[in-house]
Amino acid sequence: MLAAGRMLKHCATYLAFDPKGPRTNMSRCCRCPGSWQQVYVLGKGLLCRMKVNFVKKPDTMMNDFREIAPTFVLFAPRVWESIAADVRAPA
Repeated sequence: MLAAGRMLKHCATYLAFDPKGPRTNMSRCCRCPGSWQQVYVLGKGLLCRMKVNFVKKPDTMMNDFREIAPTFVLFAPRVWESIAADVRAPA
């Protein structure tokens, strides 16, 4: 169990080094472990008032990104690897 005060303090420290704000349009597409999701989606979103979006399904992720046009994304490493593989794939 995470204490709310500690989580918010961690988020505030993170935001001091990587500022986000109300103009930040964040997108999260994967199911993150519970604490990770709370820290990066809930805590940071509350502190800096950024807009947080969730894609509908993994299959529609790229179409959802075109619609959302995020300025910041939160991916698991396997998602980054999948996107890189798609970019490198021959046409």
